[in-house]
Amino acid sequence: MFGYILANRDALPEDRQKRYKSLYCGLCQQLHHSYGNVARMTLTYDMVFLILLIGGLYEPQESERSAACMVHPFKKQNRIVTSATEYVADMSVILTYEKLLDDRADENSLKSRIGIDLLDKAYEKARSRQEDKAACIREYLKQLYRSEKSRGGIDEGANLFGKVMGVVFDYGDDMWRGHLSALGEALGRFIYVLDAYADFEKDKKKGRYNPLESNRDESILRVLMGEVAQLYDILPIVQDADIIENIIYSGVWVRYNMEKRRDEK
Repeated sequence: MFGYILANRDALPEDRQKRYKSLYCGLCQQLHHSYGNVARMTLTYDMVFLILLIGGLYEPQESERSAACMVHPFKKQNRIVTSATEYVADMSVILTYEKLLDDRADENSLKSRIGIDLLDKAYEKARSRQEDKAACIREYLKQLYRSEKSRGGIDEGANLFGKVMGVVFDYGDDMWRGHLSALGEALGRFIYVLDAYADFEKDKKKGRYNPLESNRDESILRVLMGEVAQLYDILPIVQDADIIENIIYSGVWVRYNMEKRRDEK
């Protein structure tokens, strides 16, 4: 379900692309620092969106440096880390591990079994740091798994995954905390439905259940992302607003449109 909350880089100036990449590299660095090299397998641009959102709202102090890494051993990469990066690293590990558990229960794939073994220690550490959130995420994903097994439908599944993302976006301890959680829930509903759309043809060919069943009215995707945009517009964000708005209004459709064109071909 991840890999959709990305920037449309073609529509970003070069300097803003570099900042976006620096936040991504900063999250990679934080995952390695907090959980070891294996935790880098949980790295996604989806979670950089949360760093941007928290950073834009609270404008925490940033630490910036350049260094080489395993992926780029010969060219130093710029890295930006904020106080939000550590929290997002925790959530990245928890979400990836829980998704692997879900995949193992669903398909018992070798990839999911290996991933669980590799991430087990990192997950236990992340869970100890975010115990309440980890418990909520696991419970909602269990309910989602049961819903899909009983063919509960797209609305039920979207609402449950929305609750998962609401927990992840539940950050801070001020007047914006509930608002961020609501934005996360709206985004989670969009991601779930978008993922069902993207997998529709593949699931159909393999005879697998898809929560959309035969209903593929794409207008619902516009409505769901409209809810995200409305919640975002209320936030007093100036820092990185251009990158955030690029993701909300353009970037979220990039991968989906690519997969749609592939299916049409």
